[in-house]
Amino acid sequence: MTFAELWRTRGLIDDSAIRRGDPHYTNGWKVSFVVPCYKLAHLLAECVSLILAQTFEDFEVLIMDDCSPDNTMEVATSFRDRRVRYVRNDRNVGHLRN
Repeated sequence: MTFAELWRTRGLIDDSAIRRGDPHYTNGWKVSFVVPCYKLAHLLAECVSLILAQTFEDFEVLIMDDCSPDNTMEVATSFRDRRVRYVRNDRNVGHLRN
């Protein structure tokens, strides 16, 4: 089940308002997926690809790299989708602050 389907079943998305172009639903409404990452480059590509595969498209993916020593940067910057943003900490701040 996609996020949009889940939201529809819970009454959080009104498809008729979207089709009418209701500005409450179409202007500036965005969901942010925050993907904290430290030594998880081997899982990052699949994670982000699954998020991007959603039928709902008004979202961004924030990849938060906690100064990971692996190839997280290369994987994160390989996505050519305008919705994917990569942020790398200057130093490791730990999972709660990341």
